[in-house]
Amino acid sequence: MLKTLIRLEISRIFAQFKGGKQKVFGIFTYLLSLWGIFGLGALLPIFGSTATLATLPKGEGFSLPELAREYELLATSDITVTILFIAVLLIAFFQMKNTFFHKFDQSCLWSQPIETKTIVLSKFIGAWIMGVPMIIAFSLGSLGVCYIATGSFGKTLILLLLFLAVEILAECSGYFLRTLSTRASRRLHTPKIVKTVLKVLLFAAVMGLYYYEISRDFKDLAQFLVFYRSLPPVFRMISYIMEKQIVLALLPILLAGAFLLFFIRYMAKHFFAIAETMETRGSKKVVAQKDLKPKSKIVALVAKELKLYWDNSAVAMNTFFGALMPLILSLLLLVPMIHDGFTDFLYGQEYVPPYAALFLILLSLAGIMNVAGYSFSLEGKSAYLTYTLPLTGRMVFFGKLLASLVLLIPTYTLTFLVSMAILSPDPRYMPLYFIGPVAYIIFNNAVGLLFDWKYANYTWTTPQEFAKNSKQAFFSSFGSLAVSVLIIFVGMTIMTAYPLLYAGIITGLLIIADIIIFLLTKNLKIYHY
Repeated sequence: MLKTLIRLEISRIFAQFKGGKQKVFGIFTYLLSLWGIFGLGALLPIFGSTATLATLPKGEGFSLPELAREYELLATSDITVTILFIAVLLIAFFQMKNTFFHKFDQSCLWSQPIETKTIVLSKFIGAWIMGVPMIIAFSLGSLGVCYIATGSFGKTLILLLLFLAVEILAECSGYFLRTLSTRASRRLHTPKIVKTVLKVLLFAAVMGLYYYEISRDFKDLAQFLVFYRSLPPVFRMISYIMEKQIVLALLPILLAGAFLLFFIRYMAKHFFAIAETMETRGSKKVVAQKDLKPKSKIVALVAKELKLYWDNSAVAMNTFFGALMPLILSLLLLVPMIHDGFTDFLYGQEYVPPYAALFLILLSLAGIMNVAGYSFSLEGKSAYLTYTLPLTGRMVFFGKLLASLVLLIPTYTLTFLVSMAILSPDPRYMPLYFIGPVAYIIFNNAVGLLFDWKYANYTWTTPQEFAKNSKQAFFSSFGSLAVSVLIIFVGMTIMTAYPLLYAGIITGLLIIADIIIFLLTKNLKIYHY
């Protein structure tokens, strides 16, 4: 029975990668995820080592193993393990309900004569089996540094076991924290929009820090590693174990096993009590007098679409960072080193006139500002509530488009104001720097919306199923390709000889494209099946 339930759990998790498509697509998506996780895990060891190498005198020969030992590059493993612990803890915290108390399990599995301990074990083992390749991928960078520094395959294997032990500790800790926090805040209700906005802002802050470090060639990271190596061994447990006391590796491994056993027994004993506390509680809403006043149809649609978007954090996390990225990059221009490097590039390159190049850069950034690509699919099985109202197809379409523009236009306006204040370009180009990208934002989101209208998925159970593994996800990620098409269409000759005319032509073409889309949606029918 346990083996059957484990296979069922693995199939359920793998279905999220398939997204309702063929098995081959799921395998491809899973491998793509492994590649992305490998890149994230290798960032710190690779960039930490690179930053350390940059501090060495040029022209001097060195041995890579000696360098790794002398500068204690294994310290990057301590930080990587800490990042892994925090990341897994947060994932377990937010995914506990979906992992152990899925609606399918409540209606089918719980009614069967199966011990709760068997259910908990199957859930944990199934998720862990699917997660082991990802942990290995995340640890490969640190494993490489360990092998270079120690020259021992055995120690490298022990480091991998430590990564797996830390993952178990973090996962169990996340589940326990979720259980305790749910019981403590059972009577409190935090709106989904607040949770989603906090997640997006946290992610944006992390990525902003990442871009800042790239611009500084990771000099701050090298200084931090010097500081970190000076800390007592208690803060550098992994590197201390690998370099000094390899026998101590048994402690975290045994601790992880004991903690897992305690977690399984606790969950099995209180399984249904925890499930009951996880249930969504109804909340009373005080209706203000202004809410009782009639609203125009389009205002009501926009308000509904904004709430629908922010209530689905998986989609918001997958799309809204693209809306924030131009603003983050423009704010980074306030850093003198980044500002000087960008202006040197802008005026130093000989392929495109500087102001035409800036226009293309702003246009490319506008190309990644697409949040409308899932708007029809987000309706889910409740789509009939909207589509049976006395509304035209065009009104529903533009309600969704306007909701996207409410999010994107203010963000780009801030990007434009910051960029213009810092770079002070030719005033003749400034209207085009604003109108052109805004027209492209409208075009890009309208096309993404039409694509989702044509291939909408209304049968999903969780937004994660189509947020990352769907036609819409692939289509919305290639919005900036239209910029390249426009460059080829208009021609490099006009760009070089008449940059202002070139920017004006592209802006005009984008406005015409927006008008064409408006005309095409005149007789749009939502029910197209």
